[in-house]
Amino acid sequence: MIPPANNPPPNNPPNGSNGQSTSALLDWDPYSLALSGIEDSIWYGVQLSTDSTFTTTLINTDTVTLTQYQVPAGILTHNVRYFWRVRAINIGGEGPWSPVWNFRTGLVGLNQTGNEIPLQYKLYNNYPNPFNPVTKIKFDIPQQSFTELIVYGIQGKEVSVLVSKELNPGSYEAEFNASNLPSGIYFYKLSSGGYTDVKKMILVK
Repeated sequence: MIPPANNPPPNNPPNGSNGQSTSALLDWDPYSLALSGIEDSIWYGVQLSTDSTFTTTLINTDTVTLTQYQVPAGILTHNVRYFWRVRAINIGGEGPWSPVWNFRTGLVGLNQTGNEIPLQYKLYNNYPNPFNPVTKIKFDIPQQSFTELIVYGIQGKEVSVLVSKELNPGSYEAEFNASNLPSGIYFYKLSSGGYTDVKKMILVK
């Protein structure tokens, strides 16, 4: 039987994080006994839900043999907070659930445009601008870099995290939906590989 004091703690996505992919990769530490040469005897159960009590679940599986689980396409939607947990299982029974972690998916999808690798980092003007309520933001990444694209209000307060992940080289386009925001001036900031640029956009309703 798995000792009840142990459980495999989650690693990724970071707890409480925003802007995660709708095909998030859930990752956790291996159960300690799996480090003792009996890996084949351990597997994992994973639950994912929109509520922290898991009254209903979008994912409820107990057949995961790796210490990660790729959420299939079509399950998660944009701008929703999800809760997940994991437990170890062996032939003796099920261990306790791990602490509950949560993450929010991004407001928009991120599309890679074209096949050419850009020569330099660049943040383009959003279009259309002014906009109501949707606009697109294009940027270039010449090398693999951890990239953040964040929208701020006129007072400098963070409004939305559009991108916060490692990106391969390429040209990208993000769609920003401001339907829940008031009219006004907003700023969007790209940070990637030591490069930073900020541009202004205007929401008119």
